[in-house]
Amino acid sequence: MQTQCKKCVLDGSAKEIFYDKDGVCNFCGYAQKALDEIDSGDWQKILIDIKKQGKGKKYDVIIGLSGGIDSSTALQTIVNEGLRPLCFTIDNGWNDPIADENIMRLVEGLKVPFYRYIIDLPKFKELQASFLKAGLINIEIPSDHIIISSAFDLANKYRVKYIISGAMLH
Repeated sequence: MQTQCKKCVLDGSAKEIFYDKDGVCNFCGYAQKALDEIDSGDWQKILIDIKKQGKGKKYDVIIGLSGGIDSSTALQTIVNEGLRPLCFTIDNGWNDPIADENIMRLVEGLKVPFYRYIIDLPKFKELQASFLKAGLINIEIPSDHIIISSAFDLANKYRVKYIISGAMLH
């Protein structure tokens, strides 16, 4: 039985993982399918639909920014394509000052609206400590859930159908 994907570092510790005949996991398969759709010209169809759905609204898309290359490239790409993003980030107390600087340089340079969620840091640290004490492998689950819920919160508030993830725009 295979224990690790031949393309990435995921292993059998994820219950939902399975491997194809070439030893590539389903997560890599999903990511490749998304990239193939973008490369196949569907990207232009997606852009048309995003612009159509955003007509009459303040924003076309919501995008979370980490200050890293993935989300920064995604933001630059969608702005170059003429989309109107609402950008956000989460301050969970662990933000790297360089990443925060990158975010501010990017949103100011592109002149895009930006919202910073500042969470209840003492409660968050208590939650993270609980994950550590429980011996859970992924202590980033609380941050991940806050990021996703914040994106959906903004999308709902501004009636935006699309949330862009830098992870899908390489």
